[in-house]
Parts: sequence; structure tokens; C-alpha cells
Amino acid sequence: MFNKAVKQFDPDSWAAFFEQANARYVVLTTKHHDGFTMWPSRHPNPHKESWHANRDLVGDLTSAVRDRGMKMGLYYSGGYDWTFNPTVITDLPGLASSLVQTDEYAQYADNHILELVNRYQPSVLWNDIGYPPQSKLAELFAHYYNQVPDGVINDRWPKSPVWNP
Repeated sequence: MFNKAVKQFDPDSWAAFFEQANARYVVLTTKHHDGFTMWPSRHPNPHKESWHANRDLVGDLTSAVRDRGMKMGLYYSGGYDWTFNPTVITDLPGLASSLVQTDEYAQYADNHILELVNRYQPSVLWNDIGYPPQSKLAELFAHYYNQVPDGVINDRWPKSPVWNP
């Protein structure tokens, strides 16, 4: 149903709206906790078939935003992916215990980050809620800055997120 509906998505009208609001940058959620990717990745979800947008929504909006002189940022949920760990979060300790910590997921997430950087070269690379501890973040960050020297990486990549309720 989603893939049918997004055929009508007009990224130029969105970019025009952002420009009219005097935005200087836009950040799109490329994958949230449900694991659905907003682009047809070369690294498909191994647990849920066709769990991605058929249309390259990331690329379409990135082009439209940049055509209007704004910067494009990409958000990626690196800590949670319910297709890899479907644990229901019911309390504060459950936030940390439901983070995905497997080698399989670390490779999957790393492949996605590299793909997002290589394809779209986002001005802002925004991760959320931790990242798999097996990942070599220094190498990922170095690759990003080699591709986007004036880019910005947010600070939500820690391997063990600190929760201060």
C-alpha cells in the first residue's frame, strides 16, 4: 500500500515548502525503528522480504532539496530495528536491552550507512539511539569525511547509550 501511494509523492513541492519556510537544511528519516528503508537498498532486509520503498525517496528528495540550495541530512535508526529484535519496550531498562547487538545487524547497518554516504553524500549524517558495538565507527566516520569534508555527524552513536530520565 505504501509503495503504491508514494508514486504520487512530489519531492519538488516538499522542497518548495521547505524553501518557503526559509529552511537551510532538511533531514529525512531513511530508516526508523520498524526497519523499513526509504530507498531500495543493495542490502535488503534479511528478515522481512521487500521491506523497503520501491521508489528512491531518499534520492528524489535529496535532489529536490539541493536544487533549491538547501543542505540535505539523513537520519538512520542504528540502535533499534524491530525486524532484528522485536522485543517490546515496556520500561526504561528495556530501552537499552532492546538495542540490536548482533554481528549480522552490525554488518547490515554498516552497509546501509556506507551506501547512504556513497549514494547521497548527506551534509548531516544523523544516527539515533546507539549503534552496534562491533562496528568500527572511526572507519565509518573517516569514510564519511573523505566523501563529505564539510559534513556534520551527530553525537548519538555511542555503543552504550546513556539514559538520563
